[in-house]
Amino acid sequence: MNYNIVKVTSKGQMTIPHLIRKKLNIKKDDSLIVYLQNDEIRIKKLSVVEPLGDNDPIWKFAGTLVDEPDVAENHDKYLVMEEKKHLEYKKDE
Repeated sequence: MNYNIVKVTSKGQMTIPHLIRKKLNIKKDDSLIVYLQNDEIRIKKLSVVEPLGDNDPIWKFAGTLVDEPDVAENHDKYLVMEEKKHLEYKKDE
């Protein structure tokens, strides 16, 4: 494993080394997830999710489920809960 030493500016900024940016294809304006794991700062590139096309088969099912009436209202909460589960799973690896 290669290590790089970076300096933190007075604004809390640091530069991700070029080889790491290249390997992970991190470009200007990309979004990253930053989180604390024990005493380590972890940074992960967010994957870009392409929007669904108008002809995507999933649209046939939109609005067909009625068992969970609160899904639309709690959409963001469910996303956060699943992301937390995912990060906890990654932490345990």
